[in-house]
Amino acid sequence: MARKYFLTAIVLAALALTVGCPKKKPKNGSEDNKLDLESKVKIYNEGFFWRDYETISLMVLPSRRRDFLNYCEELGRGYTQDEFKIMEIQMNPTKDKAVVVVKRKFIMPPSVILQTKEITQEWVLYEGEWYLSGPPY
Repeated sequence: MARKYFLTAIVLAALALTVGCPKKKPKNGSEDNKLDLESKVKIYNEGFFWRDYETISLMVLPSRRRDFLNYCEELGRGYTQDEFKIMEIQMNPTKDKAVVVVKRKFIMPPSVILQTKEITQEWVLYEGEWYLSGPPY
């Protein structure tokens, strides 16, 4: 009898973990848009940090992907990013474009000195997803 309750408890716990709790939806779609953008920007820049260029190329507009992969190939294996920080995200009024400022610390051979550079990325909403629109990558 105890075994029956134990198995029932495990099944219910697994079901609860699978289904999860319902999320409270924001009042307007623009908040969802910004959250989606923030997470996409973070994932992209973490991928850049780890030099996972093939994977993050999928976050670049399809028309710019080849250019992005060529850029990454030019960076070579010597480029080493120490850290990055997302400084600012500004969305345009129509919520379909955004400017993102990222600060990167990196070493780029032949230099061995840690450099800091702020780049401004432009992101666009294309077919319902956020994509990096082009350089700077």
